[in-house]
Amino acid sequence: MYNGEVPKHPSNYCFGVKQSDIFWVQGVLRKEGSSYVNHSAVEIENLKVEFLFVKKQNEDLRQKNQALESKFDDTAQCFKAIASHLAQVLKEVRDGNASAHL
Repeated sequence: MYNGEVPKHPSNYCFGVKQSDIFWVQGVLRKEGSSYVNHSAVEIENLKVEFLFVKKQNEDLRQKNQALESKFDDTAQCFKAIASHLAQVLKEVRDGNASAHL
């Protein structure tokens, strides 16, 4: 329609209307050379990358937490076994049945 050229005035509007009047803030920002819209897109991409990094880090920490929980459970069972053996030894000592084998 315009042979590849951008008209100075938008089509179907009267004279004196500028593109920035139609496209409002984005048109004004583009006119001033601001790339505010591009910065937000880049920031969103950066946040996505950071989110994925935190998500992976969270998964790694969850796996480490599970390993520590299993070690804690094993240690707790060992302490319970030792406590029961010590209780048996103490009972035998109180009853006077203590020996070197005990």
